[in-house]
Amino acid sequence: MIYSAGSLEESKVWLNFAKDCHYITMEQFNIYNAKADEIGAKLHRLYVNWKS
Repeated sequence: MIYSAGSLEESKVWLNFAKDCHYITMEQFNIYNAKADEIGAKLHRLYVNWKS
């Protein structure tokens, strides 16, 4: 589970890099970043439920 959260954060770093280098548009960044946040929230809920 911790590896998943770490990988998600690494992906978000690369997403920011792609935006800053103009490899993707701001619109694409916003879409992908929102999806990453959604996945992060799901991982967090899974972790909390798994612990209990």
